[in-house]
Amino acid sequence: MVADIPEEALRALSGADLGVYEEARRRGLRVPEDLSVVGFDDLAFTGYLTPPLTTVHQPHRMMAAEAVRLVLSMPHNEPSTTPVRVELAASLVVRASTCPPADGRPADPASRPDHRS
Repeated sequence: MVADIPEEALRALSGADLGVYEEARRRGLRVPEDLSVVGFDDLAFTGYLTPPLTTVHQPHRMMAAEAVRLVLSMPHNEPSTTPVRVELAASLVVRASTCPPADGRPADPASRPDHRS
């Protein structure tokens, strides 16, 4: 049944989570029993969905602070010609919209026999 879900629904972005839930409901699928859903950005409303959405949380305040730091470090407020890469840790906020695979396979793809790195 899950194979009938459009790939776009499985690649839900923040804000589209409601649409994924609605499409699952329309197709008679239960979240998380038939379809695990993971969002992105940990928007305030995601904890109030039914079921509450598992999501990736980004450190927005740290991102803003780093952006300001980079701008203020520019000489004479001129953009740098050298790209700067900044990595900040995101975290997974596990709620009730996900569950282990129903077929008993390990949830971690790296531990599956068919996993290819």
